[in-house]
Amino acid sequence: MDMRLYIDELYEKVSRKEITTDYAVEQIAVAIQTDFPLFKLQRYDEDIRSSVVLAFLKNGYSLFERFDFEYGSTFHNYVISFVKGLALTEKKMQAIEKIREKVDFIYSQENYSTESQKYSFSIAVENNRLLPYEAPESVEIFKPKKILTPKEFMQIRTSNVFAKPTLVIALRSCFDITDTMIETICSEYNLNSDIVYKDIQDLKNSRYELFQRHKELILSRNEAFSNRRRYSPDIADYEESTENLQETYKARYEHSTELWIKRNASLKKGKFHYFPSNEMIAEKLGICPRQVGYYISRAKELFGQAEEE
Repeated sequence: MDMRLYIDELYEKVSRKEITTDYAVEQIAVAIQTDFPLFKLQRYDEDIRSSVVLAFLKNGYSLFERFDFEYGSTFHNYVISFVKGLALTEKKMQAIEKIREKVDFIYSQENYSTESQKYSFSIAVENNRLLPYEAPESVEIFKPKKILTPKEFMQIRTSNVFAKPTLVIALRSCFDITDTMIETICSEYNLNSDIVYKDIQDLKNSRYELFQRHKELILSRNEAFSNRRRYSPDIADYEESTENLQETYKARYEHSTELWIKRNASLKKGKFHYFPSNEMIAEKLGICPRQVGYYISRAKELFGQAEEE
């Protein structure tokens, strides 16, 4: 069957109330995923196409409410134009995010000064608990005599058990760590801050698309939960609604509930896991992936003990 005719037929069936709007939106979303050249999406990568499908599932129902034959167009052309607009919007948002990341990195590099105020280890941790870097008072902070690169730092011997796990966790937490925390770590361990900043930024750039997909998954989950609440039988005014509107509310409630459950399941399974892999961290530190795994496990033990104390 010609996909254009099929899309027009879906609109006619929705108009005659033979199918629900949500069912028609889902069918068109499948068509976008499988027959993307029809929607002029062949020049976009798979990530953008997937984002377009998610956006269409959220907003596609509005097409059935807004389309009007009096404007002299067919419904399938209206849908194609809408999908092209979603793709351009997604591409623009990705470009904006990449520019923002680059500007933030350049700004942090230009404004970093070795003469700037050096925060104490305990104060930095107290102000921001994203990473539990505070060592017990009985442990003396290890500080080499010369400025070291991360690779040199990982090769030297130290009696401070917190030193190397701290650096590994800093790289692994590249999306969460702040400039203040990076400066604190570099100051306490005499690390070359320029290289540490670059390594963290490289890791962020390499996992940025997954990070964005993870954020979109969370937004989709939240949107589904919001719609589930909105169309819940306990909240929606069913009694004063027509029978057709009641069926629409019920269909949207069931669809949003199903979507909410799926998104939660995906998040629990770690879909779009955006943390850098052990192999990527190992390459930056000049050690093997197994050592990275060891330092991560060791950090959980050490920092957990420090918090208990």
